[in-house]
Amino acid sequence: MFVPASWLNDALRLRLVDLSIPMSELEVRKIIRECERLNAAGQGPFAEIFETLGLAHMRLRQFGKAVPYFRNAIHHRPSSVGYSNLGAALHECGKHDEAMAAWEAALKHAGAHAAPLLLLNTAEGLHSCGRHDEAVERFAAAVRAADLSLPWHAFAVARMAATIGAEVEAIEFFARFLALSTEAKLGNTDALAFIVSAPAELKVCLENAPELQAVIDRGIGFGHLSAPHDGDAGSDEDALAMYEEWADLREAASAAAMSGG
Repeated sequence: MFVPASWLNDALRLRLVDLSIPMSELEVRKIIRECERLNAAGQGPFAEIFETLGLAHMRLRQFGKAVPYFRNAIHHRPSSVGYSNLGAALHECGKHDEAMAAWEAALKHAGAHAAPLLLLNTAEGLHSCGRHDEAVERFAAAVRAADLSLPWHAFAVARMAATIGAEVEAIEFFARFLALSTEAKLGNTDALAFIVSAPAELKVCLENAPELQAVIDRGIGFGHLSAPHDGDAGSDEDALAMYEEWADLREAASAAAMSGG
């Protein structure tokens, strides 16, 4: 029996995109199966089906499998979001020139309303293509457009700053992320998932910010590690595991720095 297409909504796609929202591999694979069944039965909406399939494979880090689904989604309904998703998948596959072309198409579709995260993506694409000066300019545009009252935007800006080598800005925006996380009372898993998923460049930058390390070590900004999470069984264990992983990564980076490599 086919599930109604009404469950293929923006809320589901946002859950797939937002890595701070826990989703088991079993749950993601179930979404993939249901989308494949709808597609095989010729039941639309096809743009939403293909976009959801692409995002689900991205969630499983199956980037090569995501690419044709995003292309199909664009075929049925060209959009800024569709091209942005395609660019992200191609970038993860190491196809930086193709990714940049997709992101530029996304900007063209968005016009004057380009999302800050799309601008950050294109900055990363320019950087990967060796166009560093353009990447810095695009990064600056993203910072101007970002809503830096949102923890996720502050983290994304910090991440991109580290990627293009802007260490001072990376530390500044990561500090903002921590402060905003405290104000928003983010759960352990929420904030820690962002930290653990941070690229190596950002972790290196934070080695030069001992005051931020102290904040991380105390768990400030993520709530108390022992705090209960209603309706989220196992989240304390997940938070502790991520916290320990971050601590291990930081300790390893410190040891490497001390040894000169």
